[in-house]
Amino acid sequence: MDQRTDAIRQEIEQTRASMTEKLELIEARVQGTVEDVKETMTVQGLVRKRPWTMFGAAVFVGLLLGRRGGAS
Repeated sequence: MDQRTDAIRQEIEQTRASMTEKLELIEARVQGTVEDVKETMTVQGLVRKRPWTMFGAAVFVGLLLGRRGGAS
C-alpha cells in the first residue's frame, strides 16, 4: 500500500510540474501577444508594420481634406 501511495504522489508531482511548465509557456505567449497588440495599436507601430498602407491612407485623407477645404 505504501508503494502505491508513493507512486501516486510521484505522479501528482510530475503532473504539477508539467502543468506549471505549460502555464508559464502560455503566460509568456500571452504576454508576447499583448506586447504585439500594444505595438500595433500605436501610429508608429502601424507605420513600422505597414508603411505603404499608412502612406496610402495619409494621401487619401489629404485628398479628402484638400477637396473639403477647396469647396469653402
